[in-house]
Amino acid sequence: MQSGKAQVPPQSARTFVEGFYKWYLPEALRDHGEPSWLIALRVKGENFDPRLVRLLRADAAAQAKCDDLVGLDFDPFLNSQDPSPEYAVREIRHHGHIYRAEIYSVQSGQKSSTPDVTAIVEQTRGRWRFVNFYYPRGADLLTTLKLPKLSCSSLPPIRKH
Repeated sequence: MQSGKAQVPPQSARTFVEGFYKWYLPEALRDHGEPSWLIALRVKGENFDPRLVRLLRADAAAQAKCDDLVGLDFDPFLNSQDPSPEYAVREIRHHGHIYRAEIYSVQSGQKSSTPDVTAIVEQTRGRWRFVNFYYPRGADLLTTLKLPKLSCSSLPPIRKH
């Protein structure tokens, strides 16, 4: 007996995740003067759950008001401050309609022994979207973004000319 909902093939999830990281890594390795994850939201925003986009933009807006660090201090899609030159999607597992894609950094041809980040994706109305990113030791992006921000000085940010 089959259920009324067709099972999404894992290859489709893999293709989506690998395609994003193939596009994203060169952006992450360039010096843009702004976080590469903001570029990803601007260029590929449809690839992210709207709640995740809203929280990431709020984090960036809070940071823009301060000279001191109050927001993310790492790349949330790579879980790194200094990205590796290569990343590989290895295992993709699903639990219901949610897929977990393990992303490994690659150094000198050697994949790391544990995932650097696990991307959580789901398909909504025929489109794949990233809904969260899990990090080693149990942290995840949504929870991190919901934490209270450090307050910065009430003085306006110093303008550099």
